[in-house]
Amino acid sequence: MKQDGRVAYATGWKEGLELSTARLSDLQSALAKRGMRSDLDTRSVWPRLRVHGDYEDCPAVSDFENSVVAIPLGDGWWFTWPWAEKICEVTDITSAADRITLELGENTTGDES
Repeated sequence: MKQDGRVAYATGWKEGLELSTARLSDLQSALAKRGMRSDLDTRSVWPRLRVHGDYEDCPAVSDFENSVVAIPLGDGWWFTWPWAEKICEVTDITSAADRITLELGENTTGDES
């Protein structure tokens, strides 16, 4: 992998999948500290993190809408919603977890008390 000062860029498909999976695993841990449940699914083209929350009682929410992926876009690696709307760079786990909790989560904070 190549380094540019912010994040390692994968030079091949396998490295890209490894980077994506590792960043999503880090995000999963950060979400767990906020009381959010999630499952890492590595069966599709890009791994995805399916986030669970109170919103699941709403019939309009599908598995697609509550998933996060880590993908390379033109200017770096990003956590995005499945429709490629950027959440934040994969190097900023805290901000990603905060935004996802705000969008999909319960009333929790990042406090580890």
